[in-house]
Amino acid sequence: MSEIKEKLVEEFGENAFISKEKGDINPLLMKNEAKKLVFVLIRETIGPFIVRSDVPEETITTNIQGRNVVEVPARKFKSREKMAGIRFLRLLKVMPESYIYNEVNNRNELKNPTSILMGDTIVKGNDAGKSMIPSRLIYSHSYSIRDKYQITEVLQHNQLGDNGTTIDSEGKNKTGLFLTEYVKPGVFFPSFLVLQNPTPELFFHTVVSLKASSYGAQTAITGSNIKNHIIGILSCKNEPPVTSYTISRDFKNEDRSRIDRDKLITFIVKEILKNKTHEEDTFFLLNSEATNRMINEFKGIGGIKVSTLDINSLIFNKSVDQIRQIYAELNQEIDEFFSKIFPKTKPRRENSQSVIQESIDDEDQAENETDEREN
Repeated sequence: MSEIKEKLVEEFGENAFISKEKGDINPLLMKNEAKKLVFVLIRETIGPFIVRSDVPEETITTNIQGRNVVEVPARKFKSREKMAGIRFLRLLKVMPESYIYNEVNNRNELKNPTSILMGDTIVKGNDAGKSMIPSRLIYSHSYSIRDKYQITEVLQHNQLGDNGTTIDSEGKNKTGLFLTEYVKPGVFFPSFLVLQNPTPELFFHTVVSLKASSYGAQTAITGSNIKNHIIGILSCKNEPPVTSYTISRDFKNEDRSRIDRDKLITFIVKEILKNKTHEEDTFFLLNSEATNRMINEFKGIGGIKVSTLDINSLIFNKSVDQIRQIYAELNQEIDEFFSKIFPKTKPRRENSQSVIQESIDDEDQAENETDEREN
C-alpha cells in the first residue's frame, strides 16, 4: 500500500472507500455501493473570470428569488479540471502518449485515471461511440452569492497602434475591438463534487485535478483566475440535497456588497449536517480552511470532525516515486476493470456471415454501455 493511500485511509476510515473483499470475483472498479465522498468547495475568483455562452459580451446569469446572480455551468469547471489531471499524468509519463482530449481513437487510450474518474468515450475512427466510460465524479452548476451588478464589470478592449496609442498614423482614432464582461476578483462560488464509489487513488486524482487555476473563456492576457478552497469532505451513503443553488438562495447576508467568508462556510457546513441522509454520515472539516471562530460554532454538533489532513501536502510534499506508486496501484485496478468490461475481441473471420454476426454483437454491446460523450 502506498504511503498516500495509507494516509487517506487513516484519515477518513476504511468504510469511506470501496474495497475488494475476500472471494470477490469482479474488479474493484466494478463495485457499485452506497459510498460517496462529497467535496465541498469555495471557488474564489483571484483574477478576471469570463463566464459566457453564445453572447460574447454577456455573463451567464439566472434569477434566484428576484436576484440576478452569475451562473457557471458545470462544464466550465469540469473541462479545465479534466485537462489539469491529464497534464499531471503526462508529467509523470503515466498517460497514453496517443491520447488527445476529446479525440480518443481506441479503447487503450481510455485506460487512464482521468478517463476513469471523469468519464470518456471514443469519438473518432471505426469504434466511435462504441466504448464509453461513465463519470464517477459528478459536477453541478455553481452560483454566485451576490448579484451580477455587484460582482461584474465591462471592459473595452482597444486596438493600439505602433505608437502605443489608439491614434493611427493618419491621426484617426481607432475603434474598440470588443467589449468583455468579467466577474471581478474576490467573488465566491460554492461548489459541490460527488465522488461515487471512491477509492483512495481516485480521491488523490480528484485533488490533483482541483489544482487547476485558469477557468472560463480565455483571452490573450488572462491567466490564473480562480483558487479552489476544499473546505471539507462529507463521507456519506447518499449526498444531501444541498447545492450551490440552495446555498445562494438561502444564505442570508445583511450586506450583499461583501460576503463574510467564515459565515458563508459555517452556513454551508450546517446545511450539510442538517440535511444529511444517514446518522453515521460524517463531515470532515479541513483544518487548513477552518478558523477558531468556525470551530467554536460547531461545538456540540454531531457528525463533524476537524481533519488535520493537509491537502497540499498530498501532492507537493511527496516525492515523484511516491506519487507514481499510487498511480501504479490505480492503473492496476484500471487494467483489471478493462479486462472484464472490454474482453479482447476475437479475430474476425473472412466469412461474410460471421462478419455480419460480429457486427450485430458489437451494436448490442454498445447499446448496453453507459453513454457520457464529452462535449
